[in-house]
Amino acid sequence: MELIDRTFDDLHAGFKLILEGMPVQGRALLRDTIECANHIKLFETDSEFRDKWCQGEVFFPRDIQDRMKKLDISPPPQNEAYKPLSRAYLHPSKDGVASRTLNYYSSAGEHSVLFSCGGVDDIPETRNAILLALMFTYNAICFIWGEMYPVDKDAYHQWYERLAKARKRIDSLQMKVGREYLNYHMEQLTTVRKILDDYFKLL
Repeated sequence: MELIDRTFDDLHAGFKLILEGMPVQGRALLRDTIECANHIKLFETDSEFRDKWCQGEVFFPRDIQDRMKKLDISPPPQNEAYKPLSRAYLHPSKDGVASRTLNYYSSAGEHSVLFSCGGVDDIPETRNAILLALMFTYNAICFIWGEMYPVDKDAYHQWYERLAKARKRIDSLQMKVGREYLNYHMEQLTTVRKILDDYFKLL
C-alpha cells in the first residue's frame, strides 16, 4: 500500500508540474512510478527481498531489475519508458534541457531561440507531456486493478467498462497530439524553406 500510495502521489504531482508548464520535471516523477511498480512486482514473489525492504534496507533500481530477471518476473508495462525517461528527463543531460529550448521562426521569417522557464506557452510540448502522464496513470490503474487485483467483468461491469472507455479517450488524444505536432513542424519547415529560398535568390 505504501508503494501504491507513492505511485499515485507521483502521478498527481507530475500532472501538476506539467500543467504549470514544467513538463521535464513532471516526466521525471513519472519515472519514479516505474520503480514503484517494479518493487511491487518483485515483492509479490520474492519474500526475502520484501522482508529486507520492510526492515528498511535500500535497494537500487538495478538490484531490483537484476533480481526480477533472475526470477524470470516480467516487468510492468511502464518499464519500456524507463531508459528514455532516465536519459532525457531525470538528469541535466543535453536531452534533458533541449526540450525547453526551441528554435522558432515567425511567419515573417525571423529566427529566435526561445527558452521556456515554466508556463504553458509551448502547447505541443505541454500536451505531449499530459498525454504521457495520462498513459502512465492508465497503466498504473491497469497494473494494480488489471494484474494484481483484476476487475471482474461480470461482478464489476461498470468499472470494467470505464477502463475500456478511458483507453479509447487516451487513444483519441494521442491522435490529436500527433496531428498537432505534425502541423507545427510542417509550419516551421515551410518557413525555413522560404528563408533558404530567399537566401538562394541573393547568391
